[in-house]
Amino acid sequence: MWKYYDRAEAFVHPESKADYDRFVYEHKDDLNITDYKIHQIIALDEDKDVEKSMVRVYVTYYKYPSVSEVSEVLNDVWVKSGDNWYLKSKFDSDMYK
Repeated sequence: MWKYYDRAEAFVHPESKADYDRFVYEHKDDLNITDYKIHQIIALDEDKDVEKSMVRVYVTYYKYPSVSEVSEVLNDVWVKSGDNWYLKSKFDSDMYK
């Protein structure tokens, strides 16, 4: 089960840190990610000065007290800063609620 919230934070864009911290605070004890797979990466050309990509991820999870798994497709924007890529998200999909 995926519970590495502290490690994941290193990949969160600074502008999204507050939303990420809220998500972790509210769900760290009940969200259990059982599987994820990167399905597609789409380069976005919206801003010529910033490299961006849309990453489509298939994720399976359950939230206590339920143990019924739910599958969802996440479409998140990743932004390149220097040599690294960072997740820039509002953390507002169903999984994060």
